[in-house]
Amino acid sequence: MSANPDSITAVKVAALAADEMKAADIVAFDVSQPLAITDAFMLATGSSPRQVLAIAENMERRLYEKLGLKAVRREGLDEASWVLIDYGDFVLHVFDERSRGFYRLDDLWGDCPRITLDLPSPEEARQRLGVAENRPVGGPSDAVPALAVRQGAADQTGGGATDAAAEKMRQIDPRLLFTAPAGAAHMARSVVLVRHGRTRYNAVHRIQGRTDIELDDKGLWQVEETGKALRALYVDSQAAQDEGRRQLVVASPLIRAAQTAHAFADPLGLPVHTDERIEERDFGQWEAWSQTELMEKFPVDFRGWQNGDGSELKHGAEAKPHVYARGVEALNDWAQKADPSTDLFYFSHGSLLAQLIQGVVGSGYPTGFESMASMRNAHWAILQPVFFDQTHYHWRLVDYNHGPQAAADSKKWNGNMTPLGLN
Repeated sequence: MSANPDSITAVKVAALAADEMKAADIVAFDVSQPLAITDAFMLATGSSPRQVLAIAENMERRLYEKLGLKAVRREGLDEASWVLIDYGDFVLHVFDERSRGFYRLDDLWGDCPRITLDLPSPEEARQRLGVAENRPVGGPSDAVPALAVRQGAADQTGGGATDAAAEKMRQIDPRLLFTAPAGAAHMARSVVLVRHGRTRYNAVHRIQGRTDIELDDKGLWQVEETGKALRALYVDSQAAQDEGRRQLVVASPLIRAAQTAHAFADPLGLPVHTDERIEERDFGQWEAWSQTELMEKFPVDFRGWQNGDGSELKHGAEAKPHVYARGVEALNDWAQKADPSTDLFYFSHGSLLAQLIQGVVGSGYPTGFESMASMRNAHWAILQPVFFDQTHYHWRLVDYNHGPQAAADSKKWNGNMTPLGLN
């Protein structure tokens, strides 16, 4: 008996994802013979708690993106010295150096057959990441001005990055670096991320998730005000007219987001494209429960969710890395359907937008406690692509939680802001 081929394929995807985060000592064992409950173990090492978590998060993201797989259990995220991610048919282990040496799983399972992982050579890895040499993963650097990169530096070097741009690209966390195969000429000027208007669930702090709830009367008024403000600022303004800006509109198919999108797009005669990838986070068994009810029924798990320890996963909620993975895939796909004269309008939901924004700017990369307050109903944020060379870019947050003039009166707009990113 040997490991299922699907498990081997998944372990290879996870190994490549760990390698992207510069994990060390990546190995995998076929443990199907001694263990009847799982097929394979994969082991990797990070040099710090931050890198351990980065490796674990990237493996989950890649497995969801490429194979649609979701973990059934996670352990060790708090201490980040040994993170275990259980997919049922295979288990992923990420250690820090001390824990790898102490627990010696390599020796424990060393008699089992090794799985060939087909990892790239160091040179292939550098080429895949678009860098000239192997540097330690760093935090986000100050962005180079988008206009300079679009119109000057890259073109002057015959398509390559300038020394300064290349240096910045080497410093940036690879999770925040994206590729546009067709280059900056096929990339939206900016992306306006809009949260939907209020629903009756929002009004009483009840979790919606994937439940399809339409806007209430207050929400319909909000999106009319927001639609007018978006058109005035980004369509009808003198600057927009002088630059000949165009608009591309995409929305979650859930009715509250679609209604918000149509309030903006219909007066302009623009079509609204829908994309299931930008639907709200699935909250499983907690959907339709109010926060008060959850606090009374599940006090420990509710507090754990508030503190970002993932307790909501016990009740069927979708993992945050999965939410981010589908949201950012849609973001990049739609942005690359446009050009520098087009603004993309992306109508979605509070929790998805929170994970997306934190993920692309590297602020609390999608796990644990949110480092940014949730956007209010019918408010928006703006991202702009910053190119390092002809094809590599990252996203810069240039505006957040912006609303129409009517929102200046908070009590009139929505009463208390919906907490915790619920929508």
